[in-house]
Amino acid sequence: MLGGVGGGIAGGMVFGMLMAMMGMLPTIASMVGSDSALVGFGIHMMISIAIGLGLTVPFGGVLTGYGRGVLIVLAYGALWWDLGPLLLMPLMMSMPPFGSTRTASRRSWGI
Repeated sequence: MLGGVGGGIAGGMVFGMLMAMMGMLPTIASMVGSDSALVGFGIHMMISIAIGLGLTVPFGGVLTGYGRGVLIVLAYGALWWDLGPLLLMPLMMSMPPFGSTRTASRRSWGI
């Protein structure tokens, strides 16, 4: 479980820095009625930790080797790459899911 928290923090920090450079943190903050980048970063980090725990709690027993672990983590990351920004965040913000970012997601997958 500690690995999930650590992985969530590490991934959240890296992705959070990218989101800060793109000016996206106020958008995340708007999910709770704020426009503060600091609030957005805090929400982003809580989500990142939850996603990290969501990997290690149910799958901790099968993450025993590097090869298998890398495959499972990559598949889990790919799932959240689309679930978070394309489905859950728009729904939380009362926007239609799979909106204009769908094209951007397809480009990221090379489709």
